Amino acid sequence: MSKLPISEQKRIERVSALKNHIIVGIDPASKNHTAVVYAPNRLPYGRILSIKNRRHGFEFFEKHLTTVKEKYPNAPVTFVIEASGEYWKPFQHYFEMRGVETVFMPPLYVKRTRDLDDNTPRSNDPKDAVRIANLALEGRYFQSKTPPEVFENLKQLVRSWDTISGHLIQCRHRIRSHLDTYFPEFSTLFCDILGVTPLVILKHWPFPHELRQVSLEQLCSVIRQNVGNGRVDAEKMEKLLALADESIGIVHGIDGARMRLKNLLEHVELYKKQLSELRRPIRQSLRQIDYAEKITSIHGIGIISTAQFLGYLGNVHDFDKVNQVMDVAGLTLTATESGGYKSRRQISHRGRSALRRVLYEMAMHYLRAPNTARRKYFKLRLNGKSHRQAVIAVIPHLIKTIFAVVKQNRIYTPLPADDPVTQEIRAYEALLKKAS
Repeated sequence: MSKLPISEQKRIERVSALKNHIIVGIDPASKNHTAVVYAPNRLPYGRILSIKNRRHGFEFFEKHLTTVKEKYPNAPVTFVIEASGEYWKPFQHYFEMRGVETVFMPPLYVKRTRDLDDNTPRSNDPKDAVRIANLALEGRYFQSKTPPEVFENLKQLVRSWDTISGHLIQCRHRIRSHLDTYFPEFSTLFCDILGVTPLVILKHWPFPHELRQVSLEQLCSVIRQNVGNGRVDAEKMEKLLALADESIGIVHGIDGARMRLKNLLEHVELYKKQLSELRRPIRQSLRQIDYAEKITSIHGIGIISTAQFLGYLGNVHDFDKVNQVMDVAGLTLTATESGGYKSRRQISHRGRSALRRVLYEMAMHYLRAPNTARRKYFKLRLNGKSHRQAVIAVIPHLIKTIFAVVKQNRIYTPLPADDPVTQEIRAYEALLKKAS
């Protein structure tokens, strides 16, 4: 006979943890939260309540809880909140400061079980509040600690960084679209059109017919004045003028295109300034985390990557196993098994997408140095795995390395050039090049 699955054992433990508790199921909303109270005997206490998302609404509900506590003085109160959106956070914070414990319900659980009560997927606030409470009584909830102040600050900072970076990427695409129309040869000369030199050129001479009227000396002089190091690649500038002479860009709608490009360049300047200003508070926050420096010592992982990793994950010391981090990121491999059938394994995607993206990017940079992860990457590629599959497969190696430097409190030590693993990596790399 097989043992009970670990997930079922944990569910039973969660049911026991809420035994003899007053359970409050809460469906949060922007204006009015909906709440239902279940007494320790598992029966609803009173009617379903609507709580204003304001202080007077919280105080009203606090008085209601006082009357419930008078009837069941020995029963602790536990809130069960559907963790969707941001509306529930002030409510949870208000009662957390008053000693009320909170557990959370994944929105997916509520959505998938709505049919159980009335055989219809119809949704309304009272129905969802009852569903949330019943799911908690069945042990289908999760607990989450309030992160320390430094990790919450870091989370908000990296969210700002990612938002601004996204806007900058949008501007890059729009400027490239403009150039594809009016100066398609420009992008062939500059790999990064948001670099200092390309931006100076686009600011002064955004169209080929304007560059035709500029001499090489004048072009180099303006760039030299605006570039920080004062260096100018005269040969590249000469090629640019030659490309302008032969450009196939259109010449219609120049005035409107000039204004649009001007606005895009102003946005680029603003976003770059904001990112530069964000670096300082991010560095200050990382200095408050004693092991952040150990993580940045790993090859390919810089300050921003470390900040994103810790901001989206939280305190590394809260995790004991690599699989716990993989679960939070939604990178756990899952497969469907039934009888003799077994599906192909793939990542679950049930987790924090931002953390999943950060770990993938960190793994890409980590693979550039000789290490056991790079060796595994080449082995998988030689066995027919795609680049993306191989990168995802080495993420546990990266997390193990982070755990090692953090929990052992030491700086990362790269492999020496004469290490057998390094030589093995070179051999695999040669085989992959030959196979491709």
